[in-house]
Amino acid sequence: MSAVNQRTHVLGSLMSDPRLIHQVAETTSQRDRDALDQSVVQLLFQFLDARAITLYRIVHDGPIERISRRLMMQREQTTPDPAPSEATCELPMLAEMPTWQQCVAGDELTQLTLPNGLHRAMFAVNSSREVAGLFEIDTDKRMEPRDSELVRGILRILSNQLALLDYGEREIGRASCRERV
Repeated sequence: MSAVNQRTHVLGSLMSDPRLIHQVAETTSQRDRDALDQSVVQLLFQFLDARAITLYRIVHDGPIERISRRLMMQREQTTPDPAPSEATCELPMLAEMPTWQQCVAGDELTQLTLPNGLHRAMFAVNSSREVAGLFEIDTDKRMEPRDSELVRGILRILSNQLALLDYGEREIGRASCRERV
């Protein structure tokens, strides 16, 4: 089976689950970035056999890119835990995390085995202009192609939703400027 046919088959089998479509619709109804982040983490948890899912955001500190943990959800939780607030200068630098940097720079799936035997899959989160963050998904076994395609598809939807939110925020800003003039 060719790579294109395999991908079509994988996506077709995912789309046959009506819960996925309903959950994606619910996720894309979010108009607040924090609520959108939480909804995406919960969506991924519903359809992946994950032990933990963590969402990180890239924070620009002048020329330095830093990583801020936004949400983490473990298997036994029903909602993700928000990360504690940290001063930007205390956040780890992306350059100090070679595996994360590889994932962000290559904009592709990065997989590794952790010392405790769990498997970690990392995916870049794209906004309309740049890589905005990173998902870490910990599982008992290496991520199957079906699951990685599901994550990629959901991240494309997330990217589109972030672009819409960015556009809406720019338009609101322009309208505010016109009102002040």
